[in-house]
Amino acid sequence: KGIQDIDPRNALNIVLESFEDDGVSVTGTMKKSTGSLDFTDSNVRDSNGQISFSKDGIQTQFELRDSETYDVVLLPGEYHIGANYWMYDAVTDSSQNFYFEQYDVMISSDQVIDVIFPITTITGKVTDASGNNLENIRIDFNSNAEENQLRSGASSNVLTNSQGTFSIESTMPPESWIYD
Repeated sequence: KGIQDIDPRNALNIVLESFEDDGVSVTGTMKKSTGSLDFTDSNVRDSNGQISFSKDGIQTQFELRDSETYDVVLLPGEYHIGANYWMYDAVTDSSQNFYFEQYDVMISSDQVIDVIFPITTITGKVTDASGNNLENIRIDFNSNAEENQLRSGASSNVLTNSQGTFSIESTMPPESWIYD
């Protein structure tokens, strides 16, 4: 077995045979720490999720469209896991993106790995200097957290409502962070 005498100027199409007999099943759910994600699509709303497992330069990727669950077969080993969720709502002209990464995850037998985005809600109100509510002001918010080979982040944008208020979901900082 092996590949020899490859001309890098030519496209190479490699087809891998099934390794189900040697592989392990990894299943799980993608959700927020505050509850489930909405994978509903319509003519005014689009959302999707993705989880990937990388090992030795090879990536296995699973798309989540109608469900928050996934099931993949992988060879045992140490993996880098990456996941993200994206949503756009044309009615409210708002979007959300959550991402998650974890390094050095050992996969050696059938197992469940749930991806849970650590999320908290931030609310606020926008007014002018006279205290009048400001409607349709775009709020863009980005947050990131990293601790012990675990990285997560969120980016959101929304418009304030007629009362000038907004609500955005953001990455929750790790409990070990100290604020002054």
